Amino acid sequence: MDEAVQYLQNSSAPFDKLFSGSSFEFFNLRYYLSQYYPNGPKPLLYSGGLRQVSDLPHYAGTALLTDSDLLPDFNAGAKPGEKVWLIWTNGFGGSKPQTPANWLKLSEQSSPKSAPM
Repeated sequence: MDEAVQYLQNSSAPFDKLFSGSSFEFFNLRYYLSQYYPNGPKPLLYSGGLRQVSDLPHYAGTALLTDSDLLPDFNAGAKPGEKVWLIWTNGFGGSKPQTPANWLKLSEQSSPKSAPM
């Protein structure tokens, strides 16, 4: 996550949209942003149509989430012409969220780094 936030610091603007495709990364992203890029874009958690934290499974971190952290629909979170950053992981059985067909992908970055446990 440190590497992702460093990339965002060098490439994003505070008014860009920032979405996390996984609750497993959302909290890490929010923490690192608060520590190293506090004036950067504020992240939202893509919730796949769910609008209330109470509708999420508890293991998604519901005790730490509020309804305002959720982004139920990508189209509701970004308007035409806005730059969107999507952070996701394939860890924990995750997969890349399906983004709207009318979005133009400018680039995709990945990191092979992982911390040994």
